[in-house]
Amino acid sequence: MNTFLRLISLGMNKKSGKGMKRKLKKKNVFIVFIILLTTLMLTLWLDQDEKINGESDNFCLNSKIEFDSRIMDQMMGDPVRAINEISDTFQLYPFTDPDYIKYFGVDLKDVTLKRLRNYQVELKANEKAIQFKTHIEKLYRKNEKKIISQICKYLPVDTSFIFKVLYVNFIKERVLYEKDSVFIVNPSSLEWKDNPASALGMIVHNAVHIALQKNVAWPSLAENESRAFDKLNFLKQEIFFEGIATYISHQVLQELNLKTNSYFTGGGGEFDFDGISDKQKMKKVIRTLINDSRDLIQENNEEKFKAYFDENGGKHYMTGAYLFNVIDQKEGNLLIRKILKNGQADMLFELYNRQVPDNEKIIILTDNFL
Repeated sequence: MNTFLRLISLGMNKKSGKGMKRKLKKKNVFIVFIILLTTLMLTLWLDQDEKINGESDNFCLNSKIEFDSRIMDQMMGDPVRAINEISDTFQLYPFTDPDYIKYFGVDLKDVTLKRLRNYQVELKANEKAIQFKTHIEKLYRKNEKKIISQICKYLPVDTSFIFKVLYVNFIKERVLYEKDSVFIVNPSSLEWKDNPASALGMIVHNAVHIALQKNVAWPSLAENESRAFDKLNFLKQEIFFEGIATYISHQVLQELNLKTNSYFTGGGGEFDFDGISDKQKMKKVIRTLINDSRDLIQENNEEKFKAYFDENGGKHYMTGAYLFNVIDQKEGNLLIRKILKNGQADMLFELYNRQVPDNEKIIILTDNFL
């Protein structure tokens, strides 16, 4: 627009210069007109480009995290009625999916109904759980715009999601992930340590997973366990996906100035959440992860390999989050958007290695790693 004004000034100077004439020659008028028109069109195009980018960001900003507390609420009423209503509620979700039962070794519906029959025993714990889940929802609703904005800051602009949190407290697990954008949270779990920020961090973490599933393929251990190189590929993808979910949830809690004593991973691991910005600590974590993974891949023991990720999940969560943190600090969130849009773990490692000295590079890109 400044160029536009300067050109107008130029046109005016032609009128008021030495030996000013009453009329400009037709040729000069035509030239000035063409220049002004071209400048105006360019300005409008740039404005439209900014508008398109803004609309793309708004597409993500329309994302939501929804909370479903019907089961929790019904448990405070008549147990018999609650059992019937809970049965109806469970029909809305695919909890009897064969893969789900195989993975968790239990039918959540059956466990919930059995524990509900001991309603009076569970009543006190249930009241505390309802208070805790209320704190989670208040924390989210108070900061909803900031939370969604911080998530969308890193996701590709054409990404959006609706993430559903279902509260169920008569179960053993702290959280259960269910496909179709449903995430089960147990607010009665002692592992939250009465800190709603820990639960919010876990919810954001899994909301990121849901959002990315629309853009990239989630790695499957079953599909990658036959050969040593496939296990390596699974390791890289786990660092990628769990790392970005951990990093974004970390950024959300920082934006809200919330603290959590520890961060719980999906595999049951626990680590200092703020440790991902500690270079010296992360050097040790990464070294341990790389050495352990190399040994397990070479040993080719499927059970040990699976158990490592189930029981020591914190290491690859932290490693991935640290890599994204380094890139974000040095290059900014737009590069992270490109990495996520690309969806390949190798791009993450390559761009991280460009940012650090040789003694900090991660050599995990090929089967030469083995």
